[in-house]
Amino acid sequence: MGRFPCEKCQEIFPAPLHLKFHKQSGTCPGRVVPVVPIVTKPLYKFNFFVDGRPASIDAGKWQAAGVEGAHHCLGGLGGLGVVLVNLKDDQGVVVYKPGGPSTLSDYFCSLLYRDFGMSCPRMRLMPKAECHTMVQTLLKADFSEEGGADFLQNERLKDAGGVLMEFVRGVTLCDPAAAGLLQSSSTAATDSSSSSSAAETTTTSQSLLTALGSLVALDMLVNNVDRTPFIWGHTGNGHNVMFENRSGGSGSGGGMHVVAIDNSSQPIMHPEGRAAYLAKVVSGIREAKAMDVNGPLISKMRSFIRESCGHDVGEDGCRVLQAGVVAAAHKIASTPVVERMWQKASGDMLAVGASNSSAFSDHLDFLREVAQTMGEALRSDQAEAGAEE
Repeated sequence: MGRFPCEKCQEIFPAPLHLKFHKQSGTCPGRVVPVVPIVTKPLYKFNFFVDGRPASIDAGKWQAAGVEGAHHCLGGLGGLGVVLVNLKDDQGVVVYKPGGPSTLSDYFCSLLYRDFGMSCPRMRLMPKAECHTMVQTLLKADFSEEGGADFLQNERLKDAGGVLMEFVRGVTLCDPAAAGLLQSSSTAATDSSSSSSAAETTTTSQSLLTALGSLVALDMLVNNVDRTPFIWGHTGNGHNVMFENRSGGSGSGGGMHVVAIDNSSQPIMHPEGRAAYLAKVVSGIREAKAMDVNGPLISKMRSFIRESCGHDVGEDGCRVLQAGVVAAAHKIASTPVVERMWQKASGDMLAVGASNSSAFSDHLDFLREVAQTMGEALRSDQAEAGAEE
């Protein structure tokens, strides 16, 4: 009988075939590779939406504080989403959004909406070096979900830049709590127990609906398609409307506010498509100016609010919302803020070494034409009323 030893474990086999089977079986003590346990990071335990509070987005602040943990909020189709970053020592939360093709329009909308008095998260463009530091820091940080940092390996992030945004703590229109904030003025006014608290409810609901109307007008200006259904062919996205309660009293900007999040401009370049869009803008302005509470566009808004939070604003609420649309449209048509904010956004992009904004000249032409169309719709409506008299 032959003797064929295994060189790894020294066991003797009678034939080469037996030795071969032994080597391939995985049972040879000398060939078994020890299993190394996979060590995973512990999940970060922090309720951003309940316990989070805004931190400063000024340059150098988040680096000085350090990162305690993070949460990745998924983006839409093709988007990388945003990261909620909780700073150490309870210094608050900032929001990091990787840069991309829409960064200029996102930043522009942030400036534009705020200039028109609409609350929206402050946004600061980040130099590429700071973005690189943020990504490297987050890759080492604990996330609240398994694989939360995986998207940071995306090749798009290498030269994409990014923005740091203010964290907003509030409720969206899809939250049932929004129903209480949007009680129609008629409900509060006809309440048999109406008192100063009922009057405050009326004032709050009216101011929120007015602000929501202003938001609709601004969205029409930039063609921000992903929020309300007013002139757009969808049912709306209530998650992009937030309500935030600010401290400090009404005299210092306190109280309940509508906050516009995820703002972006979508210019229409095709001549026929642009003409069709401008016709929709005219319809929206004229219907709001006429206070037609049963018009098709305001009816879509009424259904949108009801489907989002379960509350019907009623005809009185529709009128308040329409008044907000008209007031904002007047301001849009009569001020040169669009050009001024676009120039600032473009200059700020260049200052941080972002991509050349000259490719967006057609974008600005679209905004100018929409603003002009709003003014013409307001004036033509007035001219028709004068002719009838």
